[in-house]
Amino acid sequence: MILGDINTILRTGFALGFTWDSFLIGHSFMIAISMLVPPLRKIYDYFPWLFPYVVMFFINSLIMMMAVYILNYGYEVRDTARHVFFLIVMLVQIIVCRFAMCLYFWRKPVKPLGNRGGDPYGHEDEDE
Repeated sequence: MILGDINTILRTGFALGFTWDSFLIGHSFMIAISMLVPPLRKIYDYFPWLFPYVVMFFINSLIMMMAVYILNYGYEVRDTARHVFFLIVMLVQIIVCRFAMCLYFWRKPVKPLGNRGGDPYGHEDEDE
């Protein structure tokens, strides 16, 4: 959906009024609920790939939301040079952030939460 908004901004030449804040807040709330409520956290036992997917989807949504904000800011004024400049800034921002995300997850991979016991964050017991 965010790519559709970027396409609309580029096609029409006007900034959009809709922001993705509410979508991201709702998504964050659902992730928090699924992590904090033990019966809902069991979904990660049944689908062990779901937690890494949710984490990467959330970070990618943040990156794309920042890209829409950058492009909206650039298209607030009708100036072709400004449009091209902010399009380049947006593309560089996406590439740099995605590269940083890949580098981070290469160094610290996201581990599935399934069958870890009671702690959703993977902390080991200090007694052991």
